[in-house]
Amino acid sequence: MDRPVEARVTRHPAAVLLRSSALPALVAGGLVAVGFAFSSATAAASVGVGVGLALVALSAGPALLAVLPSVSPPAAMLMALTVYGTVVMALAVAYQRLYELSWLSGIAVGAGIGAATLAWLAGMIRAVPRLRIPIFGVDQGFPGEAGDPGPGGSSASSSDSLP
Repeated sequence: MDRPVEARVTRHPAAVLLRSSALPALVAGGLVAVGFAFSSATAAASVGVGVGLALVALSAGPALLAVLPSVSPPAAMLMALTVYGTVVMALAVAYQRLYELSWLSGIAVGAGIGAATLAWLAGMIRAVPRLRIPIFGVDQGFPGEAGDPGPGGSSASSSDSLP
């Protein structure tokens, strides 16, 4: 008997989050760019720059989620702080370099960043409750459960070991 298509496809949470957040961000950024295109082509291009900056910065979280299940909690926290610091520094360098461009419209870049970020968050809020991400490992048992050795190293339950 065939399983439903949904059951056959294994979806990685990071890919689901990235796809469900980036698509609305791109659509919202495109709509804002079209609106700014009535002003000028450089304003529309500036919106594109802002959307690109937002997408690069916001995609660091789902990218980090792809590697976190296999590391310990302290290592995960260290990785998260390192990625966050790297993104902040990269954005600072990008903003400094973009400031030097005379054709770039700051208002349009800000509108692109704002639209992409709000749409990204809306997509994330919609996607996260639908994901099934276990907080703790599902195959970890508690001592004393059936088949799991208790403190004494015996897998027998307490009723089996009574005299």
